[in-house]
Amino acid sequence: MRRPSQHRRPDAAGDAGRSAGEPVTARRQAAHASPSGSRRRASPSRSPHAPVADQLPPCTSCAFAGSCLVTLGQSPTSREYVAGRAWSCEAGDVVVRRGEALREIHVVRKGGVKAFVVASDGREQVLGFHLPGELIGLDAIHLDRHPGDVVALQSSEFCRLSFDEVLQLSSRVPKVQQQLLRLISRELGRASQLAGDLNAEERVASFLLDQKRRSAVVGGKAQVMRLPMSRMDMANYLRLAAETVSRVFGRFRARGWVDVTGRKVRLLDAEALHRVCQDSPRAGASPSAQ
Repeated sequence: MRRPSQHRRPDAAGDAGRSAGEPVTARRQAAHASPSGSRRRASPSRSPHAPVADQLPPCTSCAFAGSCLVTLGQSPTSREYVAGRAWSCEAGDVVVRRGEALREIHVVRKGGVKAFVVASDGREQVLGFHLPGELIGLDAIHLDRHPGDVVALQSSEFCRLSFDEVLQLSSRVPKVQQQLLRLISRELGRASQLAGDLNAEERVASFLLDQKRRSAVVGGKAQVMRLPMSRMDMANYLRLAAETVSRVFGRFRARGWVDVTGRKVRLLDAEALHRVCQDSPRAGASPSAQ
């Protein structure tokens, strides 16, 4: 397993133009500062991989605007928006460092990230994954500091929002407060799911159903997902050996429930996966089954 120090860490040049970035609101597009050095931090400043202003649409064009925490229930001309900054990064870039103070909430617009901690013996423990439309930083609220590192799994785009502004908005707009509580509750639900006494098939089935709900799904009866995480990261998160996860996928494939090609998973019989989860009271109550 890699230590977090092996992930690319930003340098000063990567943050030098931060103040020059134009806030993204329903009325303005993002603007970015000058390019950073070869070793970049994932930041709202413009990097060699950051989209320029006319390539990244504003909130009104975002696919998640209808359910976004900060635009929920607001009109395009409302002053209740939280000003954010749009930015992008590449696979392996650090989005958040463990122990950093919670100052921003990151909304994933494209791609995906993993959150993890590294034990004293160097073993990596995956805490979770964040996909498009989801927020990074909710697990840092209780301590005011991020409990783990967050690293991009692939090329990704984000909006970075001031956490204080989000809290202020939630106090003024009940819909935002309700959505914030729902999102926190969902995070707690995923954490409690892993704490259950589940066998390997229940864990993998529950994970796939959760990914189905969270991922963009195409096709008719056969629902296709491209998972951003490796099989090793998936197994780590599920607290299983990678070989065990592969064997479970093999059994699911033999039963005609899934078809797996690399990271692309086609769900052929989601109801069968639901039945596996229902064998456990905890799995049946998980967000993946909702």
